[in-house]
Amino acid sequence: MTKRELIDYCLTLPAVYEDYPFGDDVTVVKIKSPSQDKGRIFAQIFMLKGEPKATFNCSADTGEFYRSIYPESVTRGYHCPSVQQLYFNTVNI
Repeated sequence: MTKRELIDYCLTLPAVYEDYPFGDDVTVVKIKSPSQDKGRIFAQIFMLKGEPKATFNCSADTGEFYRSIYPESVTRGYHCPSVQQLYFNTVNI
């Protein structure tokens, strides 16, 4: 799957949209919230050292589950502050 294919797939989900709050290099997919003016981050899709990566928002338990099953492919959100890393998983695309 390419970076663009992942973005396009995410955009097929209900109430999501593409945003670029961190610049053109990081595609952020957000979930629209009727109670808020701005959406909540669902996924961040970017290149890291020439490799496509994606960071997904998740619960701490779900994040730990996938990191334990796929330790070579799934890591804590690499760009997040330590306190938030439990709630984000970064995966190889």
